[in-house]
Parts: sequence; C-alpha cells; structure tokens
Amino acid sequence: YVSAQVLDQHGFPVAPHMIGELYLKGPNVSSGYWQDTALSTQCFTELGYKTGDLVKENEQGVLYYQGRTDNQIKRRGYRISLAEIESCLVQLSGMTEVVVCLKEIQQHTVLVAYWVSTVEYEVPQLREHVLATLPHYMLPDRWQAVADIPLSASGKVNLAQLPIPHDHPVDHAWSPADALEAELLLA
Repeated sequence: YVSAQVLDQHGFPVAPHMIGELYLKGPNVSSGYWQDTALSTQCFTELGYKTGDLVKENEQGVLYYQGRTDNQIKRRGYRISLAEIESCLVQLSGMTEVVVCLKEIQQHTVLVAYWVSTVEYEVPQLREHVLATLPHYMLPDRWQAVADIPLSASGKVNLAQLPIPHDHPVDHAWSPADALEAELLLA
C-alpha cells in the first residue's frame, strides 16, 4: 500500500489540474537511501518520500507527469543529472560556462552540450574527458561551442535560444550501449 500526494513547495496539497511535487508515503516506501544520510534527510520527510517528479492530478486521481524539480532526465533506463555533466566539463581549463540539455533535432531527442571557453576544444577532447569521469550513458550526443549562453529576462538559461548544433551526430547515440541492449533491439 502506497499513498500519493501532490504538494506545493510549502507542503500543502494543490488543487486539481495544478502542478505540484509527487510525495509517496506508506509501509512499502523506503525510509531512506542506502548509506546516504544527507540525501535521505533531503528526500524522506514527515510528508513522505519527495520524488522530485512534477505532476498534476485530475478529479479522478489520475496523475500526469509534467517534468522534474531538479535537472535530471531518464535516458536509456538511467537517471542522469545534467548538472553532473556540466560540472564535469566546466572543470576543464578555460571552460567558463556549460549547459547540457535535451534538444529535439530531426525528430530525435538528443543530449546536447553547449560550452563557452577561452580555450579552443575539439569534440574528441571533450568526449574523452567526460568518459574518463562519468559513465558512458552520460556522454552527450551532440556538442556546440557558443559565444555566450543566452539568458531570459529573469536571468535563467533560455534553452529555446540555444542553437541547433551543427556538428555531426556521435555514433554512440544510435547504437546499443552493450550486448544486452543490442539483443533487445534485435528482438
């Protein structure tokens, strides 16, 4: 048995069709993350497990997924923190700004890394750096150097203003990640 609640940022229930964060509570919900007290304290509250998923609920109690409260995506079955990829790339010498996001390109949703740097980097150098630090499934599909990262009037990154990358797709984006995935794709 698990109960679901849709709450606002103050922990109060939202009205039907309003977006809020999904909280789960019940005897079948874990009491914390394995050996991660800090994350457990952040996500497991007296209100329940704070999922990070944004949902809206209709009058019949059906939930509709609307996105995430954080900068995470799910790709190839893996939950990926875009901020972790950005943090990895910004560690490079001369790298001043990095934005990693999903973009719709030729009817495919791809992971794109945009960067501003005082050092000129080639894509193979960036790929090598990411693969030395992060798992293969976190490697962006497309790469684009930009003069600056566009911001909205409120100072947030304006993802819609980021250009479509003009590099060629990276082969790994369209090929199986391992033997099991290849077998499943052929099934």
